[in-house]
Amino acid sequence: MRLVRRLMGWMFAVACFLCVWGFGYLIVLAMRQHFFSDFHRNFASQQSSILLLILAFIVMFPVLAVVFGFAFWTTINERRAAKGWGIAASLVFVLAALWPIVHHPGSMLGFAGVELAIGAIGLYAFGRLSRVYAVAVDFPPESDPRRKA
Repeated sequence: MRLVRRLMGWMFAVACFLCVWGFGYLIVLAMRQHFFSDFHRNFASQQSSILLLILAFIVMFPVLAVVFGFAFWTTINERRAAKGWGIAASLVFVLAALWPIVHHPGSMLGFAGVELAIGAIGLYAFGRLSRVYAVAVDFPPESDPRRKA
């Protein structure tokens, strides 16, 4: 199970990189098309929904990058918080895959199905109680050489 968690950690790292890249790409795209300067003029037009969608993605990508980044860092360093961050990042994979699957059931065999499988594996791997992350706190203080009395 430790190997599966490590592999999931590296998948979280790739997802974090893709979110940072997507954020940068959308910022460059927004600056190039002057979306921010024309936003008030186009707000009542038909393009307003597209502009709001782009702004939502601009806000969403950094948040997802933080979630995936923390999940990667805590998983690779085997911290206690890895379980929570791993479950949160795996839920992102599952929820992102559900939208295309619900609207186009045939997409289950494509990328959405792979993403759903990755999320389900992550939920299973991080949802189980593990000895790796369950650091014993019941030991007396003298058994921990790093602790000072």
